[in-house]
Amino acid sequence: MRDFRVWCPDMGQKAKDGRTLAARDFQGAAAEWGRIHDIATKKFTILKGRPEVVMVQEIGKHEYEPLRLKVFGESVPAYSARFV
Repeated sequence: MRDFRVWCPDMGQKAKDGRTLAARDFQGAAAEWGRIHDIATKKFTILKGRPEVVMVQEIGKHEYEPLRLKVFGESVPAYSARFV
């Protein structure tokens, strides 16, 4: 796992406002940001089909250039069964 800073310029955020998240890669950090954002706002706009563009920057010994990613969500029905 690596540390990433994620922020959304369309929401008026700058790098200093970014959330630090641990993830395997840039995509994982962006997806986790989307999950947290949807839960925090309780509107689930990403899950309902309104993607967000975020900036993701790896945090380490050096300040790497941030990459721009689009976060999508999808609602997937899940079913299970148990013995009665």
